[in-house]
Amino acid sequence: METFYVKLLTQVPRLHLWAASCFHLNAPVGWQVENLTRPLRSPPVVVREVEQDEMITEYYAVNPYSERDVPDHTDGQPVKRLYHRGQGHSGRWPVDCVTCGRDVASFLHSLRVGVTESGKISATTTPTSGCSTPPCLQWRDVLVLYSPCMRYNSGVVTGLREAGIPVRVIKDADIEDVATARSDVVWVADGRRVRRLERKVVVCLQDPMFYLYTSPRLDLMSRCMSQLVIVSHDH
Repeated sequence: METFYVKLLTQVPRLHLWAASCFHLNAPVGWQVENLTRPLRSPPVVVREVEQDEMITEYYAVNPYSERDVPDHTDGQPVKRLYHRGQGHSGRWPVDCVTCGRDVASFLHSLRVGVTESGKISATTTPTSGCSTPPCLQWRDVLVLYSPCMRYNSGVVTGLREAGIPVRVIKDADIEDVATARSDVVWVADGRRVRRLERKVVVCLQDPMFYLYTSPRLDLMSRCMSQLVIVSHDH
């Protein structure tokens, strides 16, 4: 990236250029650096999960959070923890498990996602549905994240679909749709592909492969603006 910056400035002199990175040691030589560490995106309950990431606590590659300096009117919704264990669960990890998909779907229904004030279920993929009253939470407000790669017929996706959740797994052609939240569906994604997107409800499907490809707390849980759901293999 530094080579790109240098070449761009030679082509466009006196250019005022901003760049952002969560890794504070990556700034090009000679650039003015400002550390923005106030947690403004997520509620305190989510911040406490994110700040436990090893990139912050052990490797010091990311600066720790500072004080918010504004009043917190609420701690946020408690983190919902689901576990890949017990009767009915199958597959090695949550992503392979139909029952885990059903458990996630049950929790989403308990949040009344896709339910209008009139009590009707909205499961359309366009903003123009038969219900004129918008729901408090829509399917487009939910993001299910997994790493490394999600199979299109994985168990958790099957479980979500069986429970009536309009769900789609992100493909390359879907990036603009996901970024603009055009379709009213629950998107399921490899967490590395949506690191800069935010959603009100974020579901993280954990497994040991997380740590080979990404930092689950920093890259995935930090996408959450309200309700965080963690599905893990152990207690």
